Amino acid sequence: MLASLLPEGVAVMRGDKVLGGRWDGARLKEVFTANGITLQAGEFILATGRFFSGGLAASMDRIYEPVFGADVEAPQDRSLWFDPDIRNPQPFESFGVNTTADGHILIDGRAAENVKAVGKILAKDYAGK
Repeated sequence: MLASLLPEGVAVMRGDKVLGGRWDGARLKEVFTANGITLQAGEFILATGRFFSGGLAASMDRIYEPVFGADVEAPQDRSLWFDPDIRNPQPFESFGVNTTADGHILIDGRAAENVKAVGKILAKDYAGK
């Protein structure tokens, strides 16, 4: 599947991680990686997964998206993040970033012009549904 994206100009860099980016207003200009690489593109995709893959992070008082600071749909009340009965579906499994109807991420309620989110990072993207 990834190989089919290469002719479209998609860069796949295994073993590296985007740490952040440089913005010009609502437009992402470039991203910076842990290996010291700067990547520029006209369009970007946020597909980082949720908690276990590092797409979302949690502190004692909030859940956040660590790369761009995208708006996350999650309750403020920490007691609502989980169900005490481990056999039940866990609420945190539905947390994720908020987007516009066409998939652009929101940051402080404002749409990023050229960054869309796909996959598990999306709010309410339940596995198997």
